[in-house]
Amino acid sequence: MRNKIFGARQGISVLSIFLCILFILCVPHTASATYTQLKIVDWDIMSVNYEHPSGSYLTNYAGEFAVSFFDPDMGWSEPLAAFCTDLDSTINKGVVYNMTQESVVDARLAWLMNEYAPTESTTAGAALQASLWETIYGNDFQLFGPSTVLNLSNQYLAALSGVSEFSPLLLDRFSIASIDGHQNLIFQNQGGGAPVPEPGTMLLLGAGLLGLAGVGRKRRGK
Repeated sequence: MRNKIFGARQGISVLSIFLCILFILCVPHTASATYTQLKIVDWDIMSVNYEHPSGSYLTNYAGEFAVSFFDPDMGWSEPLAAFCTDLDSTINKGVVYNMTQESVVDARLAWLMNEYAPTESTTAGAALQASLWETIYGNDFQLFGPSTVLNLSNQYLAALSGVSEFSPLLLDRFSIASIDGHQNLIFQNQGGGAPVPEPGTMLLLGAGLLGLAGVGRKRRGK
């Protein structure tokens, strides 16, 4: 009788651990800071050629921004990687801008940022920026060059198209800095934590824990 009670308690314990881990993985967590201002500390950009949604063919700059964000309680952050989310506005280095921190609603943008930012080269930064623009504007935006940027952007977008399901944690890791009259930026919240597990990883973890519980029951039965 005692063995049965012990076995039941041990089974409940394993199940409790499984449920706690699943809760941690699945429930979004609130960002640790609320930013009200930003300034561009530096940027790594290059010229790219593209068709604007208006139909015009333009040459403009694309790449990664290093941005410091201000939280009233925490002060200025270390520079974080950021990319612009609109084509028609401008932003200047070293200027302090008031901003509103908004949620990212398109998981595809969060996935691209999670996979490829911060970037390792000027070309990679321009490719990620172009990929974000194409994801936002769809067929209304088309990148033409340089070829090194175009090829890498196509690789990023091909990888994105192969994703069948996005982790529920992705949107919580990133924010939009909305600035009146200037470029809006997408960035990773400070202290974003470990890489986001894919849904398949969560299922494998759950199956493994349940399997361990089953093995424990079999041993007790012997």
